[in-house]
Amino acid sequence: MDAAAVSLEKTLDDERLDRLPALHGLTTIRSNLGWLQEHNTISAATASAVIDLHEKVTADIAADSLGLVDAFAIPDRVLSAPIAIYETEKEFT
Repeated sequence: MDAAAVSLEKTLDDERLDRLPALHGLTTIRSNLGWLQEHNTISAATASAVIDLHEKVTADIAADSLGLVDAFAIPDRVLSAPIAIYETEKEFT
């Protein structure tokens, strides 16, 4: 096991780690909700539930975000790179 994985295991418990793939899946579904509804794949009620759950899981993981970054030993220079700043501003504005 590489150092990042060992550090990540020490930083977060299994329940928190299980939320990362769930967040990825919910993010993917949420970004495609229009298409899914247009093609009658999910209902409006299900779409609303996906949005609510995505926001809840995002908030839960946000509390552990510093631990995640530290666990992967991402250098500050990378975190402050222009592309990281651009993506963050684009996502939340």
